[in-house]
Amino acid sequence: MEDRLRVGVVRMGLGCAAVVAGAGWAQAQPVALPPAPTGVEVTREYGIEFSTIRTAGIVPYIAPEAVPAWPVNDRGVPAGGDYRIARTEITTGQWMDFVNSFSTQSAELANFAWPIYWSAVPDLAYSGPGRRWRLNDSIPNAADASVYGMTWREAAMYCNWLHNGRGTSMSSITAGAYDTSTFGAGGPGLNEGFTDQLRRSPGARFWIPDLDEWVAGAFYDPSISRWRFSHYGSDVQPISGLPGDPGAMTNAWVQNPNVTIESLSELPVWAYGAQSPWGLLGTSGVEGEWLEDTNGTSTISGLPGARLLITSAPWADEGGDSILRAGRSADWPQLRGVVSFRIAASIPNPTTGACVLLFGLVAHSRRRLS
Repeated sequence: MEDRLRVGVVRMGLGCAAVVAGAGWAQAQPVALPPAPTGVEVTREYGIEFSTIRTAGIVPYIAPEAVPAWPVNDRGVPAGGDYRIARTEITTGQWMDFVNSFSTQSAELANFAWPIYWSAVPDLAYSGPGRRWRLNDSIPNAADASVYGMTWREAAMYCNWLHNGRGTSMSSITAGAYDTSTFGAGGPGLNEGFTDQLRRSPGARFWIPDLDEWVAGAFYDPSISRWRFSHYGSDVQPISGLPGDPGAMTNAWVQNPNVTIESLSELPVWAYGAQSPWGLLGTSGVEGEWLEDTNGTSTISGLPGARLLITSAPWADEGGDSILRAGRSADWPQLRGVVSFRIAASIPNPTTGACVLLFGLVAHSRRRLS
């Protein structure tokens, strides 16, 4: 089955990711993504490709039918106005750069932000301190492969890291978008809620998108000024299958006993090519994506109970993969599941955008020289 998955990816003819030397490990350079739809503004920062979402004209989504338990009904208008959102989920190469920046600092940090599934392996040529990761040579396009299993709090630290120019000091991950000093629990039990900062800090440059930002990027179609009922600019469920299968658009609901979560995680984030009207890829898939929203309240502490996930997992009593079924799962922010995330970002001021890019390049160069 793994061979079949890899053949399907190679058959797309998009090539492998290039790798350049940097900071003592192989830093991954992603392949070019499929062009976004005409009129969508695309920018790249820190190797992440973003679509700019212009929110003028977006109205709340009003469900045309009875709404399930976790509706998107009357949601979808981003409160902060225009923003950017990554066209794909975070990749193995991007997450590996983050992990290696800290896992190589000490033995205590050797397991820093280690996800459940990704396409990196320990670098046996590295003798310490801590642990260094490298791309798995046996997986084609490993740099672009998916990452499943970071906690919400690790995703928040990644946002801080980008906000602070990808520094290597611990202060670069403890504040900026989210204050990690607030991360805690209402009690010893998982059902006692959490104290984590609920929303991004004012002035955050990168953050975990909330439900409104995510569904606007995935389901709103500016070309016809209305909401789509399903993914990829359509009102019908996307075709399930493996890359290379006729018409396949998503790995959700793949009916094959030989397909595992681990093998699906080896697929590059661009494997299917289908995209939303705003150019977002992979919004339908077997994994969930972290959102900033909270879900439920602890009856013991009165604190928020969990963080919301957006997911395409099927439900026997509903079926379908539509906006009506979006955001139906949740998990505790300190736990790992089959979850990834795509990052959201502010729109740089035209007069400072070049400075932001230069800062990133200078910071990157300093790390390579250190």
